[in-house]
Amino acid sequence: MHRWDIQSSASDGIPDPIDAEAASDSIDELLSVSLPFGVSHSKPLSGSVHIHCTDIGGEWFIERDGSVDRAHATGDVAIRGTASDLLLVLYNRIDVEAIDVTGNESLARHLVERIETD
Repeated sequence: MHRWDIQSSASDGIPDPIDAEAASDSIDELLSVSLPFGVSHSKPLSGSVHIHCTDIGGEWFIERDGSVDRAHATGDVAIRGTASDLLLVLYNRIDVEAIDVTGNESLARHLVERIETD
């Protein structure tokens, strides 16, 4: 992530994508460490979210209460993209429009807002 931020601020071009394996591992960490601060039983989402990497193994299902399973399941919204793009969206570095969103797009945006990455 730090390399991507530096490239993004230091050049007029598009930064190189984050390595797929590193990005998938980072999504795992983000969902287990940061997500509980923004989504919980007392602060639920309005629906469930399915996150799916298209370039490497990586799927997560987030329940309304913030519990996460590494599973393929149908949610109220599905967000799909490369592991790099998904991580960048979840860290609010690129817009949700950069990935494939099926279902409730406002829920996808709400998830990104609720993840504490600052």
